[in-house]
Order: sequence, then structure tokens, then C-alpha cells
Amino acid sequence: MSEIPMWAKLEILKRKIAIADKKAEMRKKMQESAEYQKLAGMTDTQRGANAVDLMTKKRLEFERSLRGDNVSEEEVRRKVLAMQNKFERQKG
Repeated sequence: MSEIPMWAKLEILKRKIAIADKKAEMRKKMQESAEYQKLAGMTDTQRGANAVDLMTKKRLEFERSLRGDNVSEEEVRRKVLAMQNKFERQKG
């Protein structure tokens, strides 16, 4: 039995990596499509509530990284709602 040449092993490895990358890309597209479908089925009120929840979560992480764990979620939610209300007033 002859051993597989190094260049052939490298080509096989490159192809396996390319296949794995393509699978990951397709998986990401499917997840994004599912997220889009979920959002498309929501009412404006549901989308707004979802946005406030997401912004609160991200803002809470940010505030805690700056000020420590003594920041409450309710405090951050009030700030986010105030920002959202200001945006709605300026938009309309």
C-alpha cells in the first residue's frame, strides 16, 4: 500500500473545510429566514415589544460593564422606553 501524498491530503482538507464553511453559511441563511418569517408574522406592537426587550438586554449588559452589577433591569428598561418614546415622537 502506498501512502497518500501530502499535497493530496492538503487538497482533501481544503475541500472538507470548504464544505463545512458552505454548510455553516446555509445554516445561517436558514436561521435568518426563520427569524424573518417570525418577525414578518408579528404585529407592530409585538415588534415594538420585541425591540424593547432586545434593547433592554443589550443596554443592561453595557451598563453593567460600565457601572457593575448594581444596575437593575427595571432602571435600564425605563431608559430604553424613554428613548423609544422620544424616537416615536420625532418620527411622527
